[in-house]
Amino acid sequence: MAEDLLDLFAQWTEPRPSAPIFREWAAIALIAGALERRVWTDVGAGHCYPNLFVMLVGPPGSGKNIVEDVKTLWTEAIMPGSDHPAFHVGKDNYSKASLMDDLAAAEQERILPTGAKFIYHSLLVAAEEFPTFFPKFDMEFMSNLTELWNCKSAYRERRRASEVKRLEITLPCLNLLMGYQPGSMAYTLPQQAWDQGWARRTIMIWNHRVEKKPMFARQSRKHALEMAQLQRLSQLASLYGPAYWEPDATAHVERWLDAGAPPQPTHSRLDGYNQTRGQFCVKLSMVAAASEASLARNSLHITLAHVIRALDWMFRAETAMPDLFRAMRGESDINLMNDLHQAMLTYWVRREKAVPDTLMWKYFADKIPSHKIAQIIATMANAGMIVRVGDGLWRPEADRQFVE
Repeated sequence: MAEDLLDLFAQWTEPRPSAPIFREWAAIALIAGALERRVWTDVGAGHCYPNLFVMLVGPPGSGKNIVEDVKTLWTEAIMPGSDHPAFHVGKDNYSKASLMDDLAAAEQERILPTGAKFIYHSLLVAAEEFPTFFPKFDMEFMSNLTELWNCKSAYRERRRASEVKRLEITLPCLNLLMGYQPGSMAYTLPQQAWDQGWARRTIMIWNHRVEKKPMFARQSRKHALEMAQLQRLSQLASLYGPAYWEPDATAHVERWLDAGAPPQPTHSRLDGYNQTRGQFCVKLSMVAAASEASLARNSLHITLAHVIRALDWMFRAETAMPDLFRAMRGESDINLMNDLHQAMLTYWVRREKAVPDTLMWKYFADKIPSHKIAQIIATMANAGMIVRVGDGLWRPEADRQFVE
């Protein structure tokens, strides 16, 4: 058995001030990206591929920059016996059109054992800050991401404002590893983003702790660990074919699903995600097998141990997901209310006038969606932070800030 690729990544990134769960899921995304759509499991009437959308969510300093380590490994990996990059790695910033153009340009070609060519399109994107990757909420863009997650046989679109009037991408595959701050998430993803397919296809990993490492006693990362990972990624880059499941592995998955896939997350925003957990189990089982595989047989063999490991990853991530939504609702609102309260106090003292609600709306105009502004103002009034003193006029109450 080859040395576990997740363990190699954990050792290599140990000096990084990044939460262990972030490092773990960064490694999972690393392997899923390397498998692209060259490996699959037959489920129902189609294939399930190991590609993933993974979101690392945490406050500043929690170590989301581990995303850059994954990008480095994806970029530096080469095809066995050549000096050609093994993968097409995307940019940090995209519009819908530019993402599709890059995916169309990310053509991959593999020679199969039969001598036939296998041509597909695969793009690996690692963006430390999701708002940089996705600067403006676009429902159509979100729908396209959903379609790409499904790894359909082809992606097609017609365009009006482009030199390319008709775009067709055969055998597309997209892997995403992103970072996000809960405060930004609360106000850049409106409710409809949670009600459609993108959210239920994204695994969100929450960590609230800021990891601290010694500033000057930090260990240097070992070059040998990086080289070992690049060698394994190069091997994975040539893997092709269906994953073979041991009977007790498939039986365990079936029993779990028949029992209702316990323990099932109960948060209302995870209702859609719950419908996808079976697919995540299959995808992560393939990743677990690839992490340990020697690839001597040039195929993945999934055992019961791989399924149990995959479910453990899922369960530990899901346990923390409700805390993510509480952070979105709580900490970000508190910060915004305190900031507005301080601005109103400054206005009150300097001008000796009540604050018009039009100024309050302008203050929030470029910070949060309009549907949230009235809610924030009402919360401030209910908490006694502000008092209405006339038609459309407010007085800030001193010493009434929220304490986190």
